[in-house]
Amino acid sequence: MIDYLISILTFVALAALLGLALNIQWGQAGMVNFGIAGFYGIGAYAAAILSVHGANPLAATTAAIAITAAASAVVSLASIRLREDYLAITALAFAEAMRLVMLNEGWLTGGANGIRDIPRPWVQLIGGARFELSCGRRSAGRSGLCARTMSWRRRWARTCSSCASPRSPSAAP
Repeated sequence: MIDYLISILTFVALAALLGLALNIQWGQAGMVNFGIAGFYGIGAYAAAILSVHGANPLAATTAAIAITAAASAVVSLASIRLREDYLAITALAFAEAMRLVMLNEGWLTGGANGIRDIPRPWVQLIGGARFELSCGRRSAGRSGLCARTMSWRRRWARTCSSCASPRSPSAAP
């Protein structure tokens, strides 16, 4: 049961990470980038392939970041002069090309079944049964910390809004 919960929490955390990246690009910078899923896939498959072949988890993650950065540099050089709609179309084409490569290159990515037997990175350090228990404790602690922070922020926002002056500076005569 704990394995299932940990895997669900991992998928939720990864989806939240992707959502934050999209918020930075679309919400804060105003850039439409449909290719982010392709870069996300390149990094994920690079880390998984290197881990399956025996690389250290930290080295696999670092190499995956470098591979993804190199792929983004190639795409950016190919689309450096494009504007607005054409840039969005190019990014969408890149993401679709990456999806097709990941789906059809079974010798590299395992095809539609994906890569099997990816080693769990922290099991070697902590140990099998203790790993399950420590992950459960850490997850519960982080959830409690998030809930406490959210309630504190809500209370602080109510306190600060009651201290604000009733008239805004622009309404002054």
